[in-house]
Amino acid sequence: MAYKKTGQFIAKYETVALFLKQYSITNFTYSKAKTGIENTTLIINTHTKKYVLRIYRYEHKSDNDILLELGFMHELELKSLPVPKVYTNIAGELITHESVNGLVWQAILMEYCEGHHADTYTNGLINDFATRQANMHITGIDYASNNSTQQKITELVETEFTHLIPQKSLVVKSKKALIERAGSFKVSLSPDLPYGYSHFDFDVENVLVDDSDHIKAILDFDDMSYGPLVMCLAYTLWQVLISTDSPEMVEDYIKSYEKIRPLDANEREAIAPIMLFRHYVLASLMQLHNQLVDEELELYLRIEKFLKLVSYS
Repeated sequence: MAYKKTGQFIAKYETVALFLKQYSITNFTYSKAKTGIENTTLIINTHTKKYVLRIYRYEHKSDNDILLELGFMHELELKSLPVPKVYTNIAGELITHESVNGLVWQAILMEYCEGHHADTYTNGLINDFATRQANMHITGIDYASNNSTQQKITELVETEFTHLIPQKSLVVKSKKALIERAGSFKVSLSPDLPYGYSHFDFDVENVLVDDSDHIKAILDFDDMSYGPLVMCLAYTLWQVLISTDSPEMVEDYIKSYEKIRPLDANEREAIAPIMLFRHYVLASLMQLHNQLVDEELELYLRIEKFLKLVSYS
């Protein structure tokens, strides 16, 4: 069995069993979760209960980083936000370590939450999303006051994907120009923006809902970090916009959010530029995977034009 030090864990029954043994789980079946790209996420079935086993990508996070993530989830749980319970192993630890082929992997075991991923955003879901996110941000401010924080972000620049895109894939002039704009775009952030810990990937892919479009569980806190809370909000607003192509839904989201946590002037001014930054990042990622074609390219160009003109101040 071969592993890449920067890759995901390759699940086989005998290796999964090594982790589950540390939770006294010996008889099980498993399947790979359909969502989640950073880590290996498995649905564990026993004769009495379902669980979710997450095995972190090798050397992706330190134990302290994972404990910070789990601590934030616990704080959200205390505030009645729907997050999965994390179980301790037989040693009473939240993080389980297991050596496989000379590499030590980290894992956590969580409860399995019922529900499904929404196909898109409805009016009811928009209100629930916004309310949950605002409460998450309030909790994130308190959590930051009790935990060590990182240096503040002063500028947003796309450095992850644009330089990896082969020039030969940019034969369409409008596409090439879009990627060039993505690579040169910068957002300067006010040092006075409110900061805290938050999800930073809060969208329909990371939430389970019931048949009435009410949120049942908030999942995958792997991108949780300390940063401007409006950045987390703007990332979600971009997802709403690109999914629905409805500026009205974005405005409704902001209104619902502000019923719980009003935005200050600096945050309002930052929403559109951060949304545009997120737009460029995801457009570059799409192109890197050769998915920015035809209707997708047209949509991204139209949304780009809108975000350059709109203001939420």
